[in-house]
Amino acid sequence: MIDEISWKVAKDDWEKFTLIEEISWRQKSRALWLKEGDRNTNFFQRMVNLHRKFNYLSFVVVDRVQYEVL
Repeated sequence: MIDEISWKVAKDDWEKFTLIEEISWRQKSRALWLKEGDRNTNFFQRMVNLHRKFNYLSFVVVDRVQYEVL
């Protein structure tokens, strides 16, 4: 009985400490991103425009009726 209780306490402590460590890493990565700044490069802009181009719908067909998208 004592072993089960101590095992549960140890497991709960481990889960708490891993959560704290994960939060710490997330905060450190955010601080590093803010320090280095946003790199809005030409490559990034080209990729955004390319994705926008392929994600565009010019028309939709519903029940064999074609509807133009404005």
